[in-house]
Amino acid sequence: MKRLSVLAFALTIALSTFAYHSDYSSSGVTIMYIVLIAWGILNIILFFKIWGMTNDVAMLKKKLVDHSHGDDTRKQLRKLIVMGRKEEVKEIMISHFVDELEQECDKVNYSNIPNALEDFKNKSIAPYVNKLKINLSSIGEKLPESINKLATFGDYFGLVRFQK
Repeated sequence: MKRLSVLAFALTIALSTFAYHSDYSSSGVTIMYIVLIAWGILNIILFFKIWGMTNDVAMLKKKLVDHSHGDDTRKQLRKLIVMGRKEEVKEIMISHFVDELEQECDKVNYSNIPNALEDFKNKSIAPYVNKLKINLSSIGEKLPESINKLATFGDYFGLVRFQK
C-alpha cells in the first residue's frame, strides 16, 4: 500500500508538471511512460502473488483439516495410502496420537484430588504408544524414536518446559 501511495504521489507530481508547462518535452513524456510501465508491472506482480497465496491457503486448509472424525479419517488415510503419500498418513496418525494424549490430560481434575497431577504424571502411556505402533506398522512405518522414549504422561509433559 505504501508503494502505491508513493507511486500515486509521483504520478501526481508528474501530471502537475505537465499541466504547468504547456510544451510537453520529450524527457517529461519519457518519465511519465516509465512511471506508468513500472506501475503496470507492479500490478501484474501483485496479481500473481495474490494468486499464489490463494493456492497456498488452499493447501494449508487441506493440510489442517480436522482429521478427528472416525470414518472420515479412515477414508482420508486410505485415500492417502493409495496415492502413495505415506508421510502424510504418518503425520495424521501421530497427530491423532497426540490428540488422544491431550484429551486424556484434559480429563484430569486437579482441584479435587491433592496429588492428582503427580499420580497422572506417573500414568503409563504404553496403550497409546502400542496403538500408534500397530497403526504405523500397517503402512510399513516405524515408530519415531522421540515417541518410543515416552513411557508416562510425565515424560510427555517433560517434552516442553516453560519458564515462569
